[in-house]
Parts: sequence; structure tokens; C-alpha cells
Amino acid sequence: QRDCIPRRSRPLSAQPLVARLPGRLAARSPASGPLSHLPPTSADPADLADPADLADTAMSLLSTLRSRSADLHPRVVDLRRRIHRNPELSRNEHDTAALVADALHEIGLDRVETGIYGTGVLGTLAGGRPGRTVLLRADLDALPIQEETGLDFASQNEGIMHACGHDAHTASLLGTAQILADIRSRVPGTIRFCFQPTEEKIPGGATFMIEEGVLEARGDEPAVDYVLGQHVRPDLPAGAIGVRGGPFMASADEVHVTVRGEGGHAASPH
Repeated sequence: QRDCIPRRSRPLSAQPLVARLPGRLAARSPASGPLSHLPPTSADPADLADPADLADTAMSLLSTLRSRSADLHPRVVDLRRRIHRNPELSRNEHDTAALVADALHEIGLDRVETGIYGTGVLGTLAGGRPGRTVLLRADLDALPIQEETGLDFASQNEGIMHACGHDAHTASLLGTAQILADIRSRVPGTIRFCFQPTEEKIPGGATFMIEEGVLEARGDEPAVDYVLGQHVRPDLPAGAIGVRGGPFMASADEVHVTVRGEGGHAASPH
């Protein structure tokens, strides 16, 4: 729902680059910068605009995106609160997946696929201009936590809560799908909207959705060139987005320890 244009280029550090919206588009030569090492994409080089023209187009598009975001804000807030009231644990996101699929059908995407790794949903929007294929990703599942916030949209499911922001991720990606569908004639390439189940439970749903082909060429659509994900971050002020190249979020894992010993008594021998 928000577009991030870094204000300036600078070396990456351990901290994320924070871009305050609205930002100033920094034109880069396609032959330099952090993306220059990536393999060729599915877009024909002849379709790529001059950087100056691209900058003008991006700023015009950004203005439209801001306006539509403001218009859709109340609906996205309502979606987030509906999802928050009905949190579901990993591999059981059935109501959430149904809400997402219904919303994507209502938006009018070109294709909506359900049942990917159980409860995953994938929507596809074909833009009106040539370009790359980009996948935007959100997650669906909640955590086994009892909510005690007292909010009027607090969890109605005992012992389950959207305590990690996946309700916001899902709602904002649905808002993004609506905005891009509204201006599809101006959208370059193809956009896939991926709603992943089981983010909170190792090994996670992403690997299995990839195995089921969400990144592959599908029919006349080329394979995905780039994947963009987001996560709420409470220590950033509203209206700011943190951007960083390379690995950023920690990779969680589980450690299982088995202790073998002799039986005893809590009071003995010490």
C-alpha cells in the first residue's frame, strides 16, 4: 500500500535505511548499484525506459498510489480488524484464506489460485505495459497467545492472537492489489500476490509454496524476477519504511536437547 523511494544512496550498514515518504526518486544507471549483479530478467531491454523518463513516470505513478491509498485506508483498516478478530494458527488459516480469495475475486484479478500448500493463496494481475514479473508476499497465520488488549476488535479465538502483525500484512497486500488493479493499464509487467500460510511454524510455508510453483512460469506468464516482502516494525515511525540489501531478518531455528541420566530426588543428594 506504500511505495518507498529512497531519498539518497549510501553504503549499507547493519541498520536499515529509513526512507521518509514522500521521498525523492534517485535515478540510477542500470549498469551500477546493488542490483547490477543480478541475472537478466524476462523483460526485453528494448522495453526499458530511459532513466529520466522512468523517473517522471514513477513520480506520476507515486502520486496516484498515494491518492488511492488514502481513499482505501478505511477499508484496509476494516479488513485488518476483521482478520485480527479471527486469528488462525499455522496450517489452519481456512477462514483467513477464504477472506483473501473472496477479496481478490472481488478486485477482479486475472487469476486467483487457492489451496497452495493447504491454505496458501496466489493472485495474478497482468499489467497493461511490458515489464518484469514481481511477486508481493504477505503471511496469514497467528500465534498461540492469549490476547488481553481490551480492544473492541480483539481476538475472539481463545488462546490465539495476531501478535506479529500478519493481519496488517495481509490487509495491506489486499489494498495493494486493489490499487494496482485500478490502474492496471499503467502497471508494467505482471504482479503476483502471494499469501503464505505457516510463517510462524518451522520450517515455514514459503519453501512448500515455492515447491508448488509460485515462482515458476505459468502459462503465458514468465517466471518471477523479484520477490518483495514486508514486515511491520514498531520502532519505525508511521510513514517510514526501512530498506536494506542482503540478509536482514534473523533465521529462526529449533534446538532439541535430550538429557540422559539417573533418576533421583529433588532433595538429594544436595
